[in-house]
Amino acid sequence: MNIPKKIFTIISPLTLFLGILFGSLISFYILKNKNFEIFDPLGIELNKPDFTNKISNEIKIFVSGDTMLAEQVGEYIVNEGINPFQEMLRHYERGDYIVLNLETNISTPGVGVKRNKNYTFNAPLEALGILKSAGVDAVSLANNHTMDYGESGMTDMLKLLDENEINYFGAGYNLDEAFEPFVADIKGIKVAFIGINDIEGYSQDASVNKPGSAPFNKERTAASIVKAKSEADLVIVYAHWGFEHNTVQDPYQVEWAHFLIDSGADMVIGAHPHVRQEHELYKDKHIYYSLGNFIFTGMDWNPEAVLGTMLEIDIKDKKIIGVLENTVEISYHGVPVVQGEDRL
Repeated sequence: MNIPKKIFTIISPLTLFLGILFGSLISFYILKNKNFEIFDPLGIELNKPDFTNKISNEIKIFVSGDTMLAEQVGEYIVNEGINPFQEMLRHYERGDYIVLNLETNISTPGVGVKRNKNYTFNAPLEALGILKSAGVDAVSLANNHTMDYGESGMTDMLKLLDENEINYFGAGYNLDEAFEPFVADIKGIKVAFIGINDIEGYSQDASVNKPGSAPFNKERTAASIVKAKSEADLVIVYAHWGFEHNTVQDPYQVEWAHFLIDSGADMVIGAHPHVRQEHELYKDKHIYYSLGNFIFTGMDWNPEAVLGTMLEIDIKDKKIIGVLENTVEISYHGVPVVQGEDRL
């Protein structure tokens, strides 16, 4: 049967167009419905594509201040089943990464020796599950309470955090590890975290063969920032400094914050005063001198100490494009809620 050339020239492009359209619809259906079976006529086992960890050019990081899961908070966790993060979960759902200052030791009962100081914190082991279930990804250990139960208490804590897959920075088994940047790969964007501590260095500082936190040392800190910048897209330094209950940062904090930015940090966040301090833009880089408390009890005598700041850091194309400051109010149970919201 002979098909006239004129008809053939019309049918051929039409057939091609319908074929492309049909193929596109099939591809769209496959991509939309990820639970499909791959047909393999040769009987070879093929892997399904993994859609769960997509690379993105935009992420959100939550960062909070002083988080103490011992004392009354620990008792509420163990005896009353209270989850101090319960009001934050609805916010964490919007985030890609969660970081906080873990201002307590968490070690196995009977391990470690309680230090002779005014305040010592050792949270119950249940606190590890609380952190994990809340989705906390990384914690700063550069503070004056992670060594409250001595070297063995600290090394036990590091082991427990590793076992529970909770990342940490600002402390380690020795000085080199304490200064080692922690680099988080968040949907393809690499963010490095460095922690340094300036409080109670006589008992907290790591040394060549001793566990502890990274002390304020400009040479070592600058070197850590340089290393972090070679491995990551952004560098955030979490500093433990200042004087408790001072709502204004002191000149020493300002000097160090500017030094950290000048050394290459993209953002500086502070803790320890237990109250909020000022925010500064220095060379277009954010400095939060103190986020205040996040989960804490026993400070309701100071109205400023039951308020804190939870940051939402928005990153796009490997740059910090915005920071939202959420004010949190802390209940007598130590449970924070974003100001203006009803408690669940």
